[in-house]
Amino acid sequence: MLFEEIINDSYIVKQVEHFKILSSIEYIVENTLEENETLEICINNLFNHGTIQVYIPKQSGLCNYVEKFFGRHIEFICIDSIKCTNNNLSSSLKTLCKNFYVATQRHLYKYLFEDVEYMEIVLKSGKAVIVQGFEKSVAIPQIRDVIFIAHTHPIGYPPIPSKKDLYSMRDLIAERGIGGCIYSTKGSFCMYRTGIPTWKDYELLTIAINRYEKIEDICTISSNIKCFVNYFG
Repeated sequence: MLFEEIINDSYIVKQVEHFKILSSIEYIVENTLEENETLEICINNLFNHGTIQVYIPKQSGLCNYVEKFFGRHIEFICIDSIKCTNNNLSSSLKTLCKNFYVATQRHLYKYLFEDVEYMEIVLKSGKAVIVQGFEKSVAIPQIRDVIFIAHTHPIGYPPIPSKKDLYSMRDLIAERGIGGCIYSTKGSFCMYRTGIPTWKDYELLTIAINRYEKIEDICTISSNIKCFVNYFG
């Protein structure tokens, strides 16, 4: 594996900041829960400027709690009943995945027409690294603090993940990263988390990957794990 380039992209830096804030909210909420308990929350203003409001049920014990991360105030506001679809944890994680998808696809576009695979690794520092792999494989180097991974398939090959690709994405999701994508001249594939990953998710995903024949078998095993598939050609 060969080092190719370091990416300094202000858009990536901003998305990493959003990711860190969302992760902090996750940990704060998770620490109030009993084992196997879940809690629906609404998150307003994460991707804009100003104070972020987190709406939570009264039983959370976080009423009127205030934190500050990366210059952003976060207010936890208790309400009786919560129903949100466009600004819950799942939709916020989906938006982050789409944003990293847009950025990494732009960076990797010039490599789509090569005969070897290239991988972009997004780090918690806000930097991204592109490495060159081999004709039909590329492995994640042992780098700490990875948030998102994306790699190409050689020209003419579809973006269908191998078991090795899926294991890499599984491990990243288990470590609270966002997920990963594959790009090719024939489309794209992404797998990402939409909630706080559990040991059960890891176990189910591992079993599904071991038995993997169709991508549908992977993308429907848990409400905390989703896929985006766009094949053509």
